[in-house]
Amino acid sequence: MQRGDYMAKIPGKEPPYYEGVTLEQCAKNCVSYGPECVGIDYYTQSVDRYYSDTDGSIVRKHDQGDCLLASSTETAECNEHNRGNVEFYVREGVAPQQLVHESALKSSKAAKSPEDKDFTVRIGKRSRDGQVPRKVAFLYKEGQCMQGGEYMAEVSGKDPPYYEGLTLQQCAKKCIAYGPECLGIDYYTHFVDTYPRDDTVVRKHYKGDCILAGSLPIEECNEYNLGNVEFYARDEDDEETVVRQSALKWKV
Repeated sequence: MQRGDYMAKIPGKEPPYYEGVTLEQCAKNCVSYGPECVGIDYYTQSVDRYYSDTDGSIVRKHDQGDCLLASSTETAECNEHNRGNVEFYVREGVAPQQLVHESALKSSKAAKSPEDKDFTVRIGKRSRDGQVPRKVAFLYKEGQCMQGGEYMAEVSGKDPPYYEGLTLQQCAKKCIAYGPECLGIDYYTHFVDTYPRDDTVVRKHYKGDCILAGSLPIEECNEYNLGNVEFYARDEDDEETVVRQSALKWKV
């Protein structure tokens, strides 16, 4: 991507690019930007400034880790300055959270199945009289997110009602401590920038943000949240069950 008119506009960034990010972070910036971002230019090596072959202007210097978002895939062959130093990845339309390249990005680890992501939190300790800790399960609901304010549990003094910078386990414990009115958690595994919804703008969220659910069922993740937010339904197999089987029927 060697022309400025191909670049996605980034408010407050002129020229519109990010500095010192990993390839994965660059890809996530594209996804967070929205459907207008159709790909990324990623600098694997530094490129000194040079004169453009098209109009003679000076192209600014870029360092390793610089990331440019593309608003068009009508790019050109790399010139002698960029060849071997810049990689372009096209955002795949079928799976908006994936960015693909000719050589393809392959993870060294196999993806977990939804069942593998379920987890349990222990409450209390084993006592001398034989009482055992209570176990609370959180069941991962693939592709499901809490995207409407009416689903959120009220958190005193928090507007919107969420917690910041928690681990997944800490988020689950917040739900348990809240009481039986908390039916699940929305946990942010990656950054999600602001995006429009109806007549409002949804605020940005960072990795580790935790939102408690006060209502079920919820809905399929939109393109901004898909792959960046995980929803877990609370399920207690004891007399304090808060999620019934009838409430765990999800849209396919």
